[in-house]
Amino acid sequence: MRFRPLPVMSLCVAVSLGILLMLGHWQWQRFSEKEGALAAVPEWTALEGGTLAENGVFYMSTIVNGRAAWREILAMDMGSELVLVTNGIVFSVDSPEVPLFDPEDNEPDFGEGLYRVPPAPGAFTPPSDMDAHILFGFDFDELEAELGRTVRRQVFEPRRLMARDQTGEGMIDNPQADPALADPLPPARHLGYALTWWGMALALLIMYFVYHASTGRLTFRKTV
Repeated sequence: MRFRPLPVMSLCVAVSLGILLMLGHWQWQRFSEKEGALAAVPEWTALEGGTLAENGVFYMSTIVNGRAAWREILAMDMGSELVLVTNGIVFSVDSPEVPLFDPEDNEPDFGEGLYRVPPAPGAFTPPSDMDAHILFGFDFDELEAELGRTVRRQVFEPRRLMARDQTGEGMIDNPQADPALADPLPPARHLGYALTWWGMALALLIMYFVYHASTGRLTFRKTV
């Protein structure tokens, strides 16, 4: 066999292969993480005590079951720190004018739930409007500056939430408390992405050797 690789093409292919393999490995990791999260038993707990902090009602735009909605998020004063709690869902395109939270309820009962670390705001996340208390991401430094208190870097997500739409109010499962509901991409989707990236890497490698064989730079005949 004789092989005379083209230097520039070989370098480009090597770099491309590295990128494709890394992307495939990344998606495989996401697949494994989500499979593990779905199999794990939730550690339900309760948020006991606490009062609503001053100016502690916020709203965050979201999508629930394909419908535009707003999460009502309360900053609860637990003494040493403030804890953000998802209090309910309001199905509406415009931000809610009437809160779900009853200001006369000094000791709200959120029921059992769990703490979750929310994703940091991305590069394309719009800035939050603190004057209107509209959030588009959890920027804890910004929230601490607005509230003047230390804010826990986790959000308490009750298992069940009050939801309101044009027809009335009722209880629904909190999507943020269920990994299967909170993430729009199921594990199988990440597995498909991983196989796609790895398939592209294999196709690139095959094309690389086919090209060299077609130009006579790769031969399998015995040379004299």
